[in-house]
Amino acid sequence: MKILINGKALDDIKMRFFDFPNGRLLFPEHRIELIETEPILILGMPEKLVIQLFLEDALPKDENKSIKIKVGRRKERNYVFLDAKFQHNTPFLKQGHVRLFFQEIKKKAITKSKR
Repeated sequence: MKILINGKALDDIKMRFFDFPNGRLLFPEHRIELIETEPILILGMPEKLVIQLFLEDALPKDENKSIKIKVGRRKERNYVFLDAKFQHNTPFLKQGHVRLFFQEIKKKAITKSKR
């Protein structure tokens, strides 16, 4: 499932190697875990991807700045970043996973007043 954070597809993000100038580390979709419990969205991903998201400013360092996240074919939604937690006991394929916690920003319904 394709996931975009602030317009950047997670599986398109590349991290450069410092000791292999032409090499790039990619993060395939199957390494991304999605957990939804309204209004909380949790994304589990390799720690190197989290670092690269911050380096590319896809994840803002300002906690109060909204983040646009699109999951699959769903409409893009606005979230605020809550927390990041490292997973300690995980299967081998998920070693080094970090879970990012986001809360959806709900739009307030606008009602027309009768005059």
